[in-house]
Amino acid sequence: MLVNAGKLDRLSRWFRLVFRVGPSPGHGWIIISIGACCATLVLLAVIQFSWIGEFKEAQSLTMQRRLQNSLRLFNRNLQLDISDLVTIFRSDTGEQASNRLNQHVEQYYLWQRSYAHSKAIRNVFVDYTSQRRTGDVIELSIESGQLVPASREEEMADLRRELDSIGLRRGRDIPVRWRDTWMFYPRFMAAARPIPTPGVSQGNKSSWAWHGGFLILKLDWDYITERLLPEVMIEYFAGPSGEPLYDIALSLDGERHYLYQAIDPARGQAELNPQSTGHAGFSLSRSADAVDAAWLDTADASRSLLLSAASVPSGPRWSGARQRLPLALSPLTSQVIELQQPLGDLAADFNSAQSGTEPVASLNPLLAVERARVFIAGEGPYTLEVSARHVDGSLQQVISSQYLRSLTMVFGVLLVIAAAMGLAVVSANRAARLADLRMDFVAGVSHELRTPLSVIRMIGENMADGLLGSGKKALQYGDLLRNYGLRLSQMVENTLQLAAIESGQKEYHFETLDVSEILDGVLADAQPLVDQAGFTLERIDGNSLPTVRGDEVALRQSLGNLINNAVKYGRPGQWVRLETEMTEMSGRREVQIRVQDRGRGIPPEELSSIFAPYFRGQTAGKPRIPGSGLGLKLAREMVVGMGGELTVESEIGHGSTFTIHLPL
Repeated sequence: MLVNAGKLDRLSRWFRLVFRVGPSPGHGWIIISIGACCATLVLLAVIQFSWIGEFKEAQSLTMQRRLQNSLRLFNRNLQLDISDLVTIFRSDTGEQASNRLNQHVEQYYLWQRSYAHSKAIRNVFVDYTSQRRTGDVIELSIESGQLVPASREEEMADLRRELDSIGLRRGRDIPVRWRDTWMFYPRFMAAARPIPTPGVSQGNKSSWAWHGGFLILKLDWDYITERLLPEVMIEYFAGPSGEPLYDIALSLDGERHYLYQAIDPARGQAELNPQSTGHAGFSLSRSADAVDAAWLDTADASRSLLLSAASVPSGPRWSGARQRLPLALSPLTSQVIELQQPLGDLAADFNSAQSGTEPVASLNPLLAVERARVFIAGEGPYTLEVSARHVDGSLQQVISSQYLRSLTMVFGVLLVIAAAMGLAVVSANRAARLADLRMDFVAGVSHELRTPLSVIRMIGENMADGLLGSGKKALQYGDLLRNYGLRLSQMVENTLQLAAIESGQKEYHFETLDVSEILDGVLADAQPLVDQAGFTLERIDGNSLPTVRGDEVALRQSLGNLINNAVKYGRPGQWVRLETEMTEMSGRREVQIRVQDRGRGIPPEELSSIFAPYFRGQTAGKPRIPGSGLGLKLAREMVVGMGGELTVESEIGHGSTFTIHLPL
């Protein structure tokens, strides 16, 4: 396995020299860290602002589409209600005169059973006779089970005059298209359709029907505006938890307004309008100034409701129709009741149905009447619009408010990140200063240790040389003093050199070097150590090695450290090889000096850490091999300082090879 740490170290040293501010290279890394943090914050801010802006546009479009869809569904719901109404109160030409009354009671009962807002129809009137006298119009009273004279006879008389203007003559044949045609009179809040009475078939001729009167449905406008519409609105204009999200305005002909304001439980209904009535989460106000032009101008969306601008066929137009009401085909299956008891008992069934018990009458399916049509009779076409505005002002204001909240949150998060980065930079700066102080302390202590160590070594050498006596003990103690003093001196020198390198104060004296001569000196210095360890030293020189530029002291110390390591970590009785050659790789010529041993080898997981200061691997720890962990660190730093590289190849059980690469 090959480790090329020299290039990374040279790049690190270049950054240190370029960005160094002050006595420690750590300040350069702090500046780089601050710049990286600022760039990261700016990038995060740009990304967040861009994302929030895109989210704002998407949210605005989504809310607008949802509101438009709610208005569309609200309109369709009302169309389906009207479709259900005309389906249940359908025409049945085949019904005999004796059963017509029961048919209308049955339809009324079915309406009460099948529709939640059955009270929208206040009265059902039937006019069968072709004569004109008081009491001709009867009213269905399903609660009492009786047929009673119509109330408000004068009002009904005015409505009957309007119905006569349709042009259908009583007792005469009625056109097929008119049998399921309804005319709605807003002035009376009443809808009416002709009652076809079956005629007699003649031969193979198809059956025909003659006009036998009108079925009249009187609507309860107060109930529709105060109960029915709010409950439909809460279905389409409410949030997930059921609270209304919009204020709704109904405008009839641009003059008559109904404002449904969302009720806020926190403020109460009285704060909205003291004269309003509230139901289903809305407060209804009918005052003239409830909706002004400014309210309509700030509405988020508007839609025409129910009324159609399509042309009216000539027949209904001649009969007073001014506008057509579009019908949506109901998805529900209408049902009718097959009467199996007298009318008097039907009231009891209705009352039991209201109380939740099962009625006696059976229900039969009935398909929806697709050809039914409804026209509005009046002086001219009407306009009915529904407008919605968000309870907080408008959709744009709500989205802008959410946008500002998002920006505030992003600013808060960025500030927290910036504060965290600032704390990290401050901590790194403090750590760098503490490291500087530590190195200064180590350097100072090492300087203080130099003198006493020199004295100890001198005394030990004198004792070992017999200058202080020739006794065996004196010589032994002198030898110990000399060896340990030498070791301590070497540790002090290594520490001082590391401090100089880390602080950038290490200086190299470059000159032309003869590699062979330097190796001769290094081997001469290492020979006693090699002989004492019982190793064999082998040297192989390449032919005609060129000279290199470098620092002689640094190169000698680097080689000495490598040979010292090879002896310490090699197996006793083994050898150490020193090999040199000149190579050319990728157009670069260099001299390589290899120090090879047959030791235990370096584990692969430790190869990336062996050049770290004070690192001692498992190989050194188990046999307790002495050392400070600075030899390889200093060797690499010095080689890199001379412009070279130091690499290593190792295999467990077969030894290691350290190679110094010196460019020519």
